Order: sequence, then structure tokens, then C-alpha cells
Amino acid sequence: MSAMNILAVMSLFLVLDSQIVASLTCFNCDGHGHPFPACLAAPITCHPGEVCSVVYGSGQPVMKCMKELDCSRIVSNSLGACAGGGVKIQHDRCELCCHTSDCVDDVVLHIQQTIDPGLYCPGPCSRFDLSTCTTSGTQCLAGQFCRVTVNDHYVIHGQCLNIHEHQKCIEDQAKHPCLNVDGHGGNCVLDCCQTASCFEQHFGTNTNNAVATGPSCPGTCFTEDG
Repeated sequence: MSAMNILAVMSLFLVLDSQIVASLTCFNCDGHGHPFPACLAAPITCHPGEVCSVVYGSGQPVMKCMKELDCSRIVSNSLGACAGGGVKIQHDRCELCCHTSDCVDDVVLHIQQTIDPGLYCPGPCSRFDLSTCTTSGTQCLAGQFCRVTVNDHYVIHGQCLNIHEHQKCIEDQAKHPCLNVDGHGGNCVLDCCQTASCFEQHFGTNTNNAVATGPSCPGTCFTEDG
């Protein structure tokens, strides 16, 4: 093999090696259809010239690939440094522009450590299969509560909301209580849970036999015979 061919092969290896090193793993966490931490199950790879933008703090984290210049422009208006990395872009929200997968791993770990392990919020699940309520949901973050609603198709849905919305949830529950979910009347608010015991009150520890009842649910929310 000629010296020129050897140099060409070495150059190719260097290019491939740099691409491997430069690959950046991120996640598509939008706080709605892809909430944290469920969104961590589907990592994505950012394109060249992009960073992994991570917004965290009060409310659901938002993670996505973003052009480096756009992310740099946002964090240039800093309100101060954040303990988990990055800078404050609002008084209760931080943003970090990660250039490496290690950076992403570190901030994800920091976010996970702020989660209240006792506050689980059920995902969309059927009143006829309450066991799925404990497997299809998400973990709320510190400073959040779980708003639990039931629609006229007997589907239970939990949503993690910021604590400042708790009073409105209570008011909505008073206006639209789950007195008798008979398939009519639209959505009702089952509860505005702030603790794990609130979740257990409605779904029990054995969710296969759980019945949603309790002080926060006047009348009969669900009955075993449908």
C-alpha cells in the first residue's frame, strides 16, 4: 500500500472517530405528550451544529436538540447560575446548552434527584383496569401536584401541574365532582393529589381490586358492577 493510500485510510479513521466522539445524545421531553421521566426511554441524536437544550426547574423539564446559536442566545440573558448547571432564564426555570452526552447525563441525574418519589400521577387508564393506572403514568416533580380527571368514557387521566394551580383544581373539583360517572356529563375532577396516600385512597395498594372512593369523591365515583 502506498504512503498516499495509508494517509487516506488514516484520515478516514480520524473522521469516523471524530464523528463518534461528537455524537450527542438528547431526549424529546416536551412536558406534555412526552413527559419526564417517560421520555428518557427514547433517546435521540442531535445533528452537527446542535446542542441538547435542557430547561428545568419549576414544572416539567423540556429537553430537545436545538441549534447551538439559538441556545446560546437564550442563555445569554442570564439571571444567575443554577445548581444543576446552566443559568436562570426565569426566576424558577434554568436552561443548559449541553455539548456532550455526559453533560446531558449529569443534568438528567440532577432533575431525577428533585423528583418526589412519593407522588405518582396515573396515566390514561381505564376504570375497568385500574392496574394500568400504576404503570402508564409519570412521576411528578417537586413543587407539583397531580390533577386526576375521569371522562365520560371511563378513562382516568392524571396531569402533573405546578402547585400554584392547586387552588384552581380544588375549585374545578367543586364545580365538576365525580358524583356518578355514568358515561354522561363530560369530564369530572376526581382529586387534586399532593401525596402518595391520596393516590392510594383512590386506587389502593392492590390496584386489581381498587375502587375509587373517599372523602374527596362525594357519592359514588365508581362501582364494581359498572
